[in-house]
Amino acid sequence: MLRLADGVVPQPDLVVRFGDLPTSKPLRRWLAELPVDVPQVHVRDDASWQDPDGALSDVVVAAPRMLLEALAPRLAHGGPDPDWLASWQALDVAAVAAQDRLLDAGSEATEPWLARELTALLPPSSTLLVAASMPIRDVEAFMAPREQVRILANRGANGIDGTIATAWGLSLARDPGDGPVVVLLGDVALQHDVGSLLAAGRAGVDLTVVVVDNDGGGIFHFLPIAEGRAPEIERHVMTPTGLDVAAIVAAAGGTLHAVGDRADLLPAVRAAVTEPGLSVLHLRTDRTANRELHRQLEQAVRDALAG
Repeated sequence: MLRLADGVVPQPDLVVRFGDLPTSKPLRRWLAELPVDVPQVHVRDDASWQDPDGALSDVVVAAPRMLLEALAPRLAHGGPDPDWLASWQALDVAAVAAQDRLLDAGSEATEPWLARELTALLPPSSTLLVAASMPIRDVEAFMAPREQVRILANRGANGIDGTIATAWGLSLARDPGDGPVVVLLGDVALQHDVGSLLAAGRAGVDLTVVVVDNDGGGIFHFLPIAEGRAPEIERHVMTPTGLDVAAIVAAAGGTLHAVGDRADLLPAVRAAVTEPGLSVLHLRTDRTANRELHRQLEQAVRDALAG
């Protein structure tokens, strides 16, 4: 919504940030584009200045909790502004409704639809590890707010590497009462860490892997170079993997659940998160169709927010 609002989102009088840089790129961009007369204050317990966009006006070196406890009595008399919250909520409702109208149409299991539905279907106390590239962007854009699900992701220059190994570690580190560990990734991320999948399966780790297989780097399909691409672009930029996911799962000793359409997702998720060992949900999608759907979703949200 922040990326598509085009000035519709209410402007704050003051921004106070606690903790590290926001992981959301649209949020960081929105903060960076606020007028310079909107103070942005970062509260942290050391003196480091984390401001790659040059948006901060001040850094307050203090223990965040102690500072908030000291400020709370002084701010209590002001009270919240109900109109501010209501304006944000109204925009969010409009954006979600516009998305849902498109996502609910048809019977094909698309990538945005999967991000919305998978996050809603996970049982309480689940952990969802989301891979870099399109999966993390789709979860951010289309997941409905919910409690009792922990969302994690790797960051860094090589965030796509070691995704399954991370999920394996999360599964092994579960405490009694913790729910299942599920990892959502694309076929390129699977290819980069297929050794961990084989090792996890043979070690008997309880893990559910959801593979969005668009035969390559789907995120690169959004680049201008992808328009009317030549064979060289397809090979060297889109990096088609040609993976035989069924053979890989069989080699790992896992259970494969093919998700051919929307009706297959619910029973596949229910089976995967309850059966022991390695389970892999495999969904095939088309990169070109996915790019077009994202464009339609963006335009629908723009129209809804402008109206």
